[in-house]
Amino acid sequence: MAGILGTILAVGYLGLGLVQWWATIDGLEYWFDISGFMAFILSGFIAYIPLVGTIAGFKGAMDVWGWDFMQAALLFFGPFIAIIIISIFGGVIDKISGRNE
Repeated sequence: MAGILGTILAVGYLGLGLVQWWATIDGLEYWFDISGFMAFILSGFIAYIPLVGTIAGFKGAMDVWGWDFMQAALLFFGPFIAIIIISIFGGVIDKISGRNE
């Protein structure tokens, strides 16, 4: 069961990363009026600069795709929020069950 769950999470993580990268590519293409190929190459560098890549993708989703702030925020920060909630929930369960003594 753990192998299946790990595979599902890995595929989901890859899919999420591709959608975020696509938002960055579309944003760069729109803002700088460059070809899709050039935006693809440039996004490879920009996507790995932590704050710059996130802002570029976030704004790309809003400016090019027409998403509102909350939709773009969920795309880029939703998984982080979900991990925090799951971690807190797991810690509470461990504390209640007495495993973390």
